[in-house]
Amino acid sequence: MAEEMYEVGIGVVGCGSVAELVTLCDVKEDVARKVAEKWKSKVYYIDHTKMVERKDLDTVIIATPNFSHYEQATLVAQAACSVKSGRKNSYSDN
Repeated sequence: MAEEMYEVGIGVVGCGSVAELVTLCDVKEDVARKVAEKWKSKVYYIDHTKMVERKDLDTVIIATPNFSHYEQATLVAQAACSVKSGRKNSYSDN
């Protein structure tokens, strides 16, 4: 059964000189490019494994389909970034 897609509403507290959108990622390059333009991100990725290599990345919000959260959250945590998942629960097939 296909997972239903939805938009994740994001709220940010502290947007003064503290918060900055450093980069974003989507596997669909046209989507990544459009969102980067909308939010004025200078850099976008189509491979999240490359994105988390950035030294200026502190927090990653995961808003992909639920089945991929575990692998992505693990990778982000290994890169010493904090993680926020778009859904409350993630799971592993392991």
